Amino acid sequence: MKPQETAPFRLPITAVLVVGFGGLVAVAVAVVLYLGVAIGRQNTLDLLSDKAEAAIDSMVSHIDRRLRPIVAQALWISKEVSRGSLEIGDRGNLDSFMLGALAGTPQTAGIALIQRNGEYLRYMRDERNVVEAITEHNADFTAWFAEVENAEGPKWRQPNWDNPLNEPILILETPLRRDEVLLGILVQVVPVSSFSRYIANKVSVTGFDTPFILLEKSRVLAHPLLASLTPEARSEQNLPTVEEIGDVILESMWSDTHSEESFLKMTRSEVRIVNLENYFAVLFRTVEGYGDKPWTVGIYFNTVHGGSEVVRLRHAFLSGLIILLVSVIVAIVFAKTLAKPVHRISESALTVRSGDLGAVEDLPSNHIRELDDASRSFNEMVHGLRDRDMIRETLGRYVPERVAETLLKGGGELSPEETVASVLFSDIEGFTAMIQDLGPQGTVEVLNVYFSAMVEILEEHGGVVTQFQGDGILATFNVPIVADDHAEKALGAAQKMIEACRSQSFAGRRLGCRVGINTGSVIAGAVGANDRLTYTVHGDAVNLAARLEALNKDLGTRILVSGSTAALVQSHELAARGTQAVRGVAADVEIFELVVPESG
Repeated sequence: MKPQETAPFRLPITAVLVVGFGGLVAVAVAVVLYLGVAIGRQNTLDLLSDKAEAAIDSMVSHIDRRLRPIVAQALWISKEVSRGSLEIGDRGNLDSFMLGALAGTPQTAGIALIQRNGEYLRYMRDERNVVEAITEHNADFTAWFAEVENAEGPKWRQPNWDNPLNEPILILETPLRRDEVLLGILVQVVPVSSFSRYIANKVSVTGFDTPFILLEKSRVLAHPLLASLTPEARSEQNLPTVEEIGDVILESMWSDTHSEESFLKMTRSEVRIVNLENYFAVLFRTVEGYGDKPWTVGIYFNTVHGGSEVVRLRHAFLSGLIILLVSVIVAIVFAKTLAKPVHRISESALTVRSGDLGAVEDLPSNHIRELDDASRSFNEMVHGLRDRDMIRETLGRYVPERVAETLLKGGGELSPEETVASVLFSDIEGFTAMIQDLGPQGTVEVLNVYFSAMVEILEEHGGVVTQFQGDGILATFNVPIVADDHAEKALGAAQKMIEACRSQSFAGRRLGCRVGINTGSVIAGAVGANDRLTYTVHGDAVNLAARLEALNKDLGTRILVSGSTAALVQSHELAARGTQAVRGVAADVEIFELVVPESG
């Protein structure tokens, strides 16, 4: 590279700090303040629009998060009845089951079971008892039963009044069948008051918001004022109206005389501006799926709270002027003080440029934090450059972090060794189909998230990942990091890998993995080209671990362990799977399955 010529005209750093720094700060602050005053409010309103849209998204999400577990529980109960695990006639088991089910969905106040003959069982959360009754077998009951009999699964009905709770409730009805015969109807009850409190506490745009959910534009399903509404204030036993709760904003939002063009720009939701002494922004969206009629989900706030950015801009302008003056004064006062350590860094940098790293002395500390950080960083850089040859020649060639640590401690050398180790091999179930489904970009994204989770588990158990083979992972225990209980750690890591695949998704994708573990003699070392080496392990023990992993597919198992590994394990439950002829192995191999309990 051709050396850069020295500039014919150079300024002293003191002058640059005083004039350049002060002048640049003055110009920068002036430009920023001008642009801030000109477009700051509009930018803030755009951000407020995005935040308002996100708040509606959050409300819809929280509604689903609140009610979806109830649907899941209903499907579970229906399945238990369908396959005969839960007998409606077995009252002892049925009562225990239903009272236990209440614990799984704390948002429900009670569960009811109505049979075709009108027998009625109600399980209340607060009372923890069972109410038995006979429902009047009239035409309405017969029609209702016929309607539910034709339903394919759980269905939300319109909110209704509940006498035992003395308030409106959300109702989920689920047919209970066995062998296509309707045995009864499961009814799950969600009090509107608790549902309203839950929604009111979950969203915010300005900190002064009022979230709401309306039914048929006038009936209030969720609102902060519902908590203070007495039964006497209701005109009938039903959802209260916006007039009954006293919300004049919601009363006026559907009136064209009070609705004006909004300053918020929403794409998925609607906005109406209501002018009542102050301007109120009402944001709302129509949501289907929770009954025969849609819900109006929304939030409103006083625009005074959303327009305070103008005041903040004025404060920012005054603060900017003060900062400008202080910056110029500080630049003049500290110019010479700042120049000296900067000169020292510059001179040391020139020495580094010459390549004589041994002649570079450590820079002294400085009372100015930034300069002290710069000096310490420069010193660390010099020390790092002195070690760069070793790092580039050795550390850069190896992938596993534990191997790299061993290299640094050993001065860049890592001798090959033969030892007994536990080898773990895993791959993803249905990987080929996943590639075709996701395509290249999606596959790489899923694999990166999956590998990150699995490597974390393996390293937590003392394993060292030596290779990634497509969707496969090869990890070793007891080499290069010695561990007396390497077999135990390998099985512990395998169990956690299976549990992670059961309990989480990877970039939105559910995956299943299979694992093979074998203990035996392996040769570990660095192989490859002169300038690019890879640390890996070789031997029949490695091949057998891969064969065991593949054998999971034939046996319908998740984790298979060889007899040599099982002999070293005491703290894990193993199930004998007999002996198997394994390709590449002369004698039959004794095989065990690691029992991984199903998560509760």
